[in-house]
Amino acid sequence: MSAISLYAKPSANFAQKLKASKALLQSAAAHYAPLTQASSLGAEDMVVTHLLQQSGIDSSIFVLDTGMLHAETVALVDRIEERYARTVDVHHPDADTASAFVETHGPNAMYKSLALRKACCHIRKMEPLERALAGKKGWITGLRREQSSARAEVHDIEQQEERAKINPLVD
Repeated sequence: MSAISLYAKPSANFAQKLKASKALLQSAAAHYAPLTQASSLGAEDMVVTHLLQQSGIDSSIFVLDTGMLHAETVALVDRIEERYARTVDVHHPDADTASAFVETHGPNAMYKSLALRKACCHIRKMEPLERALAGKKGWITGLRREQSSARAEVHDIEQQEERAKINPLVD
């Protein structure tokens, strides 16, 4: 039996989960506008994008292109824009900063130490994320509790300093 045939069926309470996810998104749109969706272009985030469209929710969508994404992944941006008639904002790290980091520490610096991994992450993810979230009152993710032990405590809405993080697929 293939994985697709094994898992390509809704759970017993799928309709209830879908209704709850849509209700959370509607509530977030009413309370945390302007909203944006942080998309990794992975399966969960594609579901969130579809739910936003299906629900008629006004939300921008952004992707962090770290410079390390596969071409096939990046190609999904055009497919989203075509299918949903929505613009996907692609945020890149500052080219000069990223280039200087690689020149100083090498292309695989993130594997050399925790400090270099954090520095690389700040350049390629955190700084572009700050730009993507500027002016937004809420951001939507595809996080699910079952993804890892670290995400087991994720809540449907997490109030952060400047905005709310909305996780409609948490359950």
